[in-house]
Amino acid sequence: MDTSFRKVVVVDDDPVTLRVVSKFLESGGYQIHAFSNAPEALAFMEVNCPDFLVTDWHMKSMTGIELCERLRKLRLPHYVYTVLLTSSIDVNGMVTSLEAGADDYLKKPVIREELLAILRAGGRIRLMEQELKFLASHDALTGVANRRSLFDTLDKEWSRANRQRTDLSCVMIDVDFFKSINDLHGHLLGDVVLKSIAQRLVEVCRDYDNVYRYGGEEFCIVLPETSEDGAMTCAERCRASIAASPIVAGDRSIPVTASFGVAVRTDSMATPGQLISAADHALLVAKSSGRNRVISNQMTFAEN
Repeated sequence: MDTSFRKVVVVDDDPVTLRVVSKFLESGGYQIHAFSNAPEALAFMEVNCPDFLVTDWHMKSMTGIELCERLRKLRLPHYVYTVLLTSSIDVNGMVTSLEAGADDYLKKPVIREELLAILRAGGRIRLMEQELKFLASHDALTGVANRRSLFDTLDKEWSRANRQRTDLSCVMIDVDFFKSINDLHGHLLGDVVLKSIAQRLVEVCRDYDNVYRYGGEEFCIVLPETSEDGAMTCAERCRASIAASPIVAGDRSIPVTASFGVAVRTDSMATPGQLISAADHALLVAKSSGRNRVISNQMTFAEN
């Protein structure tokens, strides 16, 4: 995970303070985007989400409090740690700033060491947020994305494919005779098998393909802008990689194969769930026809 939180938006309509604060942050290794008015800063952050916002409280175009409130209403990819700058603040002002969405405040004139210390503390908050997001979206055993993340991504890719009229393919994968592997070698070694298969899938797939653990011994790959032929090629590479060599677990060498079902989005499909169902149907055909093979949903229609 990326633990470098360096992007800072600085907002102040006083050019001297804006320049001084920016220089302090640049000296600490931060990447600065400086604005003399809040509306421009807000528009920028909506498109280019920073890690931190350092803003003056009293500005003519929009106050720092108003900026914090507006910022918290945006649908941003991650939390923005926000620091308010003010010449003076009392208890009521502190409560107001925190309730508006600020995380901390600094009195002017700004002291460099204090500013950098606050941003380092904010970086720790951002790191915890990132770690929690990773845990919520990834499978604890295999390290690949989980089923919840699958449907989030599939919804986005489905909408994009509809807008741009591009292909979207899905591959469902099932480890052959996994129950027998567990019965013969035990669940701990079965876990090793699942982790190794996940690793092989990730290694074979392109960077922009998405590998997920669907549940149990099932995995799923979402392939944006990929035709059925492209998805079949990817699935075959994955199948061959899994079957090419046994998985070594301790002093045991466990031969493993997997079955693959492929489906591509069609105009007759109304929801992402139907794409998953089509790939799952093809997977069932692959398993019933001998396993260790790749079958597409179109192939099953042709057979019928």
